[in-house]
Amino acid sequence: MTTESGGTGTGGTGSGERRPGDAGAEFGRRAEEIGREFGHRAEHLGAEAEAAGRRLAKDPAVTGFVDVWSRFWGVVLIAVGLWFFADVTLEVDLPSIPWGDLWPVLLIALGVTVVLSGMRRRA
Repeated sequence: MTTESGGTGTGGTGSGERRPGDAGAEFGRRAEEIGREFGHRAEHLGAEAEAAGRRLAKDPAVTGFVDVWSRFWGVVLIAVGLWFFADVTLEVDLPSIPWGDLWPVLLIALGVTVVLSGMRRRA
């Protein structure tokens, strides 16, 4: 067996020798330490995120903003659903609206919603 100083050993526990299992045990101990530290930090981060969520849930500006967005998207989904229901199920002859004509209008509506909710929050 070769020692760190370059000599050969006889397998004893001399001052420069390393046993084959020492590196694995050291690696295992260090991995456990890192795992425990990671766990503590993750718990701390989770507690901070939970506290922030509670604070945001109580903020009237945030709840009002969420209400506006949920109503807006609710109306959009209902309108699209009614359009498809009338067109496919009831076979009502509705005009075909290509996506190229519709997406700019949706983008403008989205922008107006953001601006109005921002103005209402500052007032």
